[in-house]
Amino acid sequence: MFFGIGNKWKNWKPSEEYLSKVKSLTTIAKLHSFMQGFKYKWDTITILFWKFLWDYWQMPDESVRKMEGDCEDSAILTIDILGRIQKRNDARFIMSFGYFLNEKDKRKLMGHCVTAFNNGKGKYNIFSNNELEYSYKDFLEIGHRFYPLGLKYQEIRDWQGKTLSRKFKLFGIF
Repeated sequence: MFFGIGNKWKNWKPSEEYLSKVKSLTTIAKLHSFMQGFKYKWDTITILFWKFLWDYWQMPDESVRKMEGDCEDSAILTIDILGRIQKRNDARFIMSFGYFLNEKDKRKLMGHCVTAFNNGKGKYNIFSNNELEYSYKDFLEIGHRFYPLGLKYQEIRDWQGKTLSRKFKLFGIF
């Protein structure tokens, strides 16, 4: 999993530079427009000419400075703005691992992070990287959207990084 990140996120303090760049993102439309400029980039490290995937969780100020990152970087950034700037205490960081079929029709285990928030109509909208998706009935449906063959793990955190729930083997064959 992603060990040690919880404390880093919980203890993170925003810089004045970060706050000045995000203070105008007071609506979902403004945040969505801002996130359109966020580029998806895998975390990689090069060791002796070989590139390896690894996972480094950027804090929101790093993500704004670079305007790039992977799914958890965009999720941490959007949930911080939703909570800190828009004062949406209902925003949730959702980390899921599960199974889907890859392009060669083989079952594959992957992980993904999104930010969910109540849309005011009893459903949830999500930010998934720089996309905004609408009208999920619950967090389980969000996990099913990405992992239709089985949701092995789902973790829910609030906008300050506090873990609210961890669930294992929610549906599918394991």
